[in-house]
Amino acid sequence: MKTLTTLILAAIASASALASPDTVVHRRGNWRTAVELRAQPEFKGKTYVLMPTRKDYAGTREFRGYAQLVASRLEAYGLEYRPASELGTTDYVFALDYLVADPYLVDYGITPKDGGFYENRYPQFVNLFVYAGHVSAKGEWALLCKLSAERTGYFSDTEKCVPAGLEAIFADFPGGQVAPDTNTEAARVRTW
Repeated sequence: MKTLTTLILAAIASASALASPDTVVHRRGNWRTAVELRAQPEFKGKTYVLMPTRKDYAGTREFRGYAQLVASRLEAYGLEYRPASELGTTDYVFALDYLVADPYLVDYGITPKDGGFYENRYPQFVNLFVYAGHVSAKGEWALLCKLSAERTGYFSDTEKCVPAGLEAIFADFPGGQVAPDTNTEAARVRTW
């Protein structure tokens, strides 16, 4: 039997083979959010498992903290949490991924003789994948929706940026009330 990580990676890799999603892009504060919707999930009264996409996140205190934030939001939509041991019997699988990448240097072009001015910037990403809870005949999960938030920030602390990214993601969560856009230039684009 394939491992959980293999199934998640296979589902992500095969996502382009599914029906073309509509992607809605917004600006939420300094976060750029995107919702790629392949199918409208029905959440009320359904069950879910929440898992990390990376093995090294599994069981960490950090991931448990973020999982509690996500779980509280999902339960507000009527979903019922199930432990990972019930994987395969739930209606949905939510996979959480986050990363603060290595910094890059921004040079403002002032020479060191003038005192120089430069700073580090950190690319920050938060992704939440929504899969159908049952495994297909091919041994894969069907990706229903991908929610993502990204920004470039001045700090590398995931404990600060991941909760902020999750808040930005849940502003556009399918099945819930979509929060008013903080930028009037929301764009609907077609991908894949």
